Amino acid sequence: MSEFSSKINKSLFLLIFLNSCAYFNTFYNAKSTFELAENLRINENDIENINRNDYYNKAIEKSDIIIEDFSNSKYVDEAKFIKAKSLYFLSRYEESNIIFSEIIISENLEFYDEAKYWKSMIKFKNNQNIEAINDLNELLNEVDKNELKSQILLSIGEINLNNYDYDNAYINFKKGINLSSDRVLKEKIHFNIAKTAFSRKNLIEAKENYEAVIKLSISNERIFKSHLKIVEILRMQKDFEGASKKIKTLLLDENFAEIKGELELEFLKVEKSLGNNQYVIDNLDLLSQEYRGSVIAAEANFILSEIFLSNNFKDYEKSKFFLNEILSQEINSKFKIYAEKNKFNLNRLISYEKNIIENKNVEKNIYKSGEILAFNLKQGDSSKIFFKKIIKDYYESEYFLKSLFSMYLIEEDLEQKNDYKSVILNDFKNSNYAKFIIENEELNLEFLPAIMLKNAENQLNLESPIFLESYKNISIMEGKSNEKKKANYFLANYYHFNEVEIDSAKLYYNNVINDYPFSKQAKISIERLKGFNNE
Repeated sequence: MSEFSSKINKSLFLLIFLNSCAYFNTFYNAKSTFELAENLRINENDIENINRNDYYNKAIEKSDIIIEDFSNSKYVDEAKFIKAKSLYFLSRYEESNIIFSEIIISENLEFYDEAKYWKSMIKFKNNQNIEAINDLNELLNEVDKNELKSQILLSIGEINLNNYDYDNAYINFKKGINLSSDRVLKEKIHFNIAKTAFSRKNLIEAKENYEAVIKLSISNERIFKSHLKIVEILRMQKDFEGASKKIKTLLLDENFAEIKGELELEFLKVEKSLGNNQYVIDNLDLLSQEYRGSVIAAEANFILSEIFLSNNFKDYEKSKFFLNEILSQEINSKFKIYAEKNKFNLNRLISYEKNIIENKNVEKNIYKSGEILAFNLKQGDSSKIFFKKIIKDYYESEYFLKSLFSMYLIEEDLEQKNDYKSVILNDFKNSNYAKFIIENEELNLEFLPAIMLKNAENQLNLESPIFLESYKNISIMEGKSNEKKKANYFLANYYHFNEVEIDSAKLYYNNVINDYPFSKQAKISIERLKGFNNE
């Protein structure tokens, strides 16, 4: 070989080597940048969203170089996969879907199953919940890897949660937890089991899973949430000593300084449960001032408003003052919605009680005062005074039976509750109220849907407090019917526009969409849900 030929070969080798290094380095940069973005996403720190998205965009840029300039490289398929996932987490679903389809067509077994998984998740993001679940269940039967199976079951459960199907969500999370050995994935499933167990009133299991989250999580946000939920559970279990002890321990730990306000609020909730209302009033006021303009302040003011609706501290003007405090602050919080609703109902209550004092339509205004306190302002104890007044002094009134039934609904003492029930069933056995008790307690739902809907509509027209329960009984009937569709759509609208309870509205809108996807009501429901998401 001539010296010239040798130099050419060395140059070619060097060029190939450098070129190889170039695309490997580019691929490595794409992969490492993507992993940085994923770490920020898993940590769930909203403050770092900008950085996270920046990393995803850089991962896409580096992946494009591999795909376009080194199309014969062994790293192309993985680069496509990184790009597609980055696009997904940037909510660029249409672009992401195209690339995942290309990966599936290429039949690269390394990425084939995961690409199908992510295509299913894109359907979920596009509000195609039924199609997404069907695809995921089909994929579940095809894959062999337990980790991917666990991820699929987690996603099915999360879609169930989105549809407010807590029972199936719980089942899928429980299946998934036993298949995974990945710490991050197990933690996420534990967190979801905790949420669903909590919604099912299974407080012991919820607490156990929140404790598991604390042990496994790398996300401070999830750890904080789990500690706060455990405190709430202890309070709900009436373990006030345990709740107080845990709060005080966390307050002394500087690692939890970020949730100091939330912990102080939880402590005051415990004190409220113990009946230390004056202490609670004084300190809630201080807390609301310290954290003015925050969700903490909004909730503190809302609790103060509720206290001044109670019998011991009855002061409607003070109650309204704290509602106005919430409404005056620029904050996006559910308590602002609650405050608007409560202020509206409080003004109605003040008007009714004024009419009582002025001796105007007394029976009606006494009943209406109790009704608002019990069913709108959630002040059952305060409402009893009004219902009992009707029962004692206005036996011939049209509001007598309504008051009996209202007491049956709100009474927590079982013996007294049964007393009200007996009077209704014996003395008013042909009334809608008696029928409701029988249907509700014996689960006798064998009535024709059409008759049930007619009864619900009649109850609504008569301003009967049981109409909601009647509509709900129709909504949970097995099978599909035009009446069930109407009931779900009515409940969605009622909670959306009358009660401004968005979570409940979402539940019934989703029921319409899932069970009657081609109906006019489903189309409207989809648009309504999009509106919620854009708020």
